Amino acid sequence: MKAVRRSMVHRLGAIASEISYPFSHSSYYDAEMGAGLTKSLWAFAKPVARERIVDMKRYAVKLEKKYSVDGKRRVNIDPGLLTPENFILGTGKNFTHRIYLGRGVFADLTLTYRKGEGYCALPWTYRDYMTDEVRAFLENVRNAMGNG
Repeated sequence: MKAVRRSMVHRLGAIASEISYPFSHSSYYDAEMGAGLTKSLWAFAKPVARERIVDMKRYAVKLEKKYSVDGKRRVNIDPGLLTPENFILGTGKNFTHRIYLGRGVFADLTLTYRKGEGYCALPWTYRDYMTDEVRAFLENVRNAMGNG
């Protein structure tokens, strides 16, 4: 959705790299958003401080509500933090492996980085983040950050 993209760019600056792919790894969102979804990952040019993930997730929830139709979201936004050590998603849902950060936001440790292996999945990692395509994208972003 172009309006969401514009809002995120306005808030976080230019997008340096992106990837889009069919979201066929789960039917979780089908009832709310319909089938045949596309997922996009955006890496912003300017690094974001790790402690801002709570604010980023709360802003994402506001955008999701703003662009909802008849109480159903048309977009789902889970901001992530890519670091040299790992990839973390901000989420509003608790689970055994998630750490509460405050104000309704949890940190989901999604991938860890291992030298010689790249970003590696954990038992709870969402299947689309396990794909070679997504892991290569994240590795390229990591390298562009000067961590190669």
